[in-house]
Amino acid sequence: MFDRMVERKLRVLVIDDDRLIVVLMGAILERNDFEVLEATSGKQGLELAKTGSPDVILLDLFMPEMDGFESAQRILKFDKSVLIVAFTADNMPETKKKAELSGIKDFISKPVRIEELKRLFARYFKK
Repeated sequence: MFDRMVERKLRVLVIDDDRLIVVLMGAILERNDFEVLEATSGKQGLELAKTGSPDVILLDLFMPEMDGFESAQRILKFDKSVLIVAFTADNMPETKKKAELSGIKDFISKPVRIEELKRLFARYFKK
């Protein structure tokens, strides 16, 4: 369980244009006692980041209208403390470099593995 390894109940914003992925990630996180905010576009995610005060943002990089790179840059303009994690199937070096330049701090691969999520939360929020 995640809740025993992190310092406090975390608020996680999941942003992905695939509604099924958002719902599945939300269910996994909620089952492990995280508070979850859900967005299915970069624009919606930007608004939730402004009003929802997330601790962590799991962000798809490739979405229509506003991609994850632009979303990350805009979010970090008003909240430099939030941890933004790319949530993507594209782990090519050039994508990672572009993400890092956008302010994204870490990566979680799709399809998500529970152990990878546990390592991520332990790395940044361990008791």
